[in-house]
Amino acid sequence: VCLNWTITRGHVPLVGCKTVRHVEDAVGALDWRLDAEEMRRLDEQCLSLSTLEKTRARRGVFVFFISLLMFVYSCERFVKWLFGWTLAYGTAPRPHGSGAKKEK
Repeated sequence: VCLNWTITRGHVPLVGCKTVRHVEDAVGALDWRLDAEEMRRLDEQCLSLSTLEKTRARRGVFVFFISLLMFVYSCERFVKWLFGWTLAYGTAPRPHGSGAKKEK
């Protein structure tokens, strides 16, 4: 339904498929279209939940958490670049000299 809604609005959906089932579902959206009444009802429900329609405080909280998420992601990429390790999944840095030695 989401893919079909996007296509019906005249946009090209970007689909990420990790399994054959995902591909089958995405291709299945090409066989039919939502009618005008279904689009109106979906727009009425979905767009009423839009972040831009909320109060200023709620939008501020939303923007704050998205910014925080982006900051943490940037910090992790910087640490990975600087030290060669990541904070994700509990991975700790390896001490220098561990692992296989390079042959000369």
